[in-house]
Amino acid sequence: MEKKICFVYDDIEKPSRIISGIIGKKRYSEIIYKKVKFIERLKQTLEKFYNTQIRFEYLKNKIEIENLRENLLFEDKEGSEKIYIHFLSSNVIVNEEKFFIFLEKCKYINQIMVDNKYNSSIMVFPNIQSYSEYLTKRTLDNNKNQFFLDKEEILPNNFKINLSELRDFLLFFSGSFEARYFNSLSSDKYTITKSSVDKIKMKKEHDFYYMLPHHMQKWMVMPYDYKENKERASYTMERLNIPDIALQWIHNSFNEESFENYLNKIFEFIITRERRNISKEKFNKIFNELYYKKVEERIRKLKEMEIYGEIDLFIKFSTDYNSIDEIFVEYKKYYNEIFNKKFKYIEVIGHGDPCFSNTLYDKSSEMLKLIDPKGALSEDEMYTNEYYDLAKLSHSILGNYDFMNNGLFTIELNNDLKMDLKIESANLKSLQDMFIKKVKEYGYDMEVIRVCEISLFLSMLPLHIDIPSKVFAFILNAINMMKELDKDGK
Repeated sequence: MEKKICFVYDDIEKPSRIISGIIGKKRYSEIIYKKVKFIERLKQTLEKFYNTQIRFEYLKNKIEIENLRENLLFEDKEGSEKIYIHFLSSNVIVNEEKFFIFLEKCKYINQIMVDNKYNSSIMVFPNIQSYSEYLTKRTLDNNKNQFFLDKEEILPNNFKINLSELRDFLLFFSGSFEARYFNSLSSDKYTITKSSVDKIKMKKEHDFYYMLPHHMQKWMVMPYDYKENKERASYTMERLNIPDIALQWIHNSFNEESFENYLNKIFEFIITRERRNISKEKFNKIFNELYYKKVEERIRKLKEMEIYGEIDLFIKFSTDYNSIDEIFVEYKKYYNEIFNKKFKYIEVIGHGDPCFSNTLYDKSSEMLKLIDPKGALSEDEMYTNEYYDLAKLSHSILGNYDFMNNGLFTIELNNDLKMDLKIESANLKSLQDMFIKKVKEYGYDMEVIRVCEISLFLSMLPLHIDIPSKVFAFILNAINMMKELDKDGK
């Protein structure tokens, strides 16, 4: 006889100390993967299973276990047929098709079954009596595995990965690089292959590593096995089981000591980049192209998009500006002021985008590797303005880019009937101050970095048009940054 499903999501056990070093003081349910919390991702998956009604219960502590047990026993008096799936929150579904087969099979079981009798993380109970007995034991004893050594395993059980083991956790997240634009990624346990219809871009990324001075190659992941056909190009890299900094940053896992270690490492990269002297004319040309013309071109592109009318209305009624053009005019004032500063007329070999999502970093070993460089086909293409990498760093540390990119923000109406941007993060001021101190320690101009950073947010607007709320967030963020520059005594 087919039964209804009561799905119990057990989020009581906290991640291990080592895993907490990556995700901070978060439960498994709160971990964000591809911009969605694990618990929400699971709910979305369960909603796709239309074959039967699923009741979802969420356990956060042992007191709730007893409350759930009593409620389920009371409801059982109504005589409805149910099966009970107890699902530990350290599990993540990686194959929905097999998971749905598992759910379908569960409706017909008549005995207790588990995913793995030696290390059970999903338990299925055929009636309230057997489940109630388990919940009582669960309240009293954390050693859950001893309960199921004599139970049968229900198949398929390879639809999920359990993140309680560090190796599996790192393996899961090291394969989570998001494919951008025309790129696609495929991977196995040891390698990642990146491919794209943009063959020139793939060639640039691959060749960049081999043109680097030897002392800079240590910062990059070595690409190899470049292939090209009529449609696509690809290359392969070693898969490093190291989390990116974006994952660690948005989960607030850094303390002052670990962040100081990271800053020391990334600034070693910054200050040892290969550099060369150039003329004032060439310096100004590069500076203008990166921080003015690029912004101007991207804004023109944004205004050509169908959705721009809505963006224009948002700016007009939600900010102190009447259009994106007015915002650009304001930005130009800050740009002109930094353009007229005195600079060393040099250029450096830059990564091009050392933001947090492109930086793999292990706190314990302090290993740092940069991925997805801008690439180059010639020596001249490798060089750029020395502030560009710093602006990219700053837009993650001071500019809250990774929080916005992962949807961790709200846009709220303030008392002046204008919109405010609220970032969902812990207080990062002490870490941000450490970055500012480090910038000044090495002789870089913080004002220049912040203006260049504003240019990045304005340049990104047409690239994120698929998520309009993110575009609005970037606009508000750029406006706030200009206000901060005024406040700092510009």
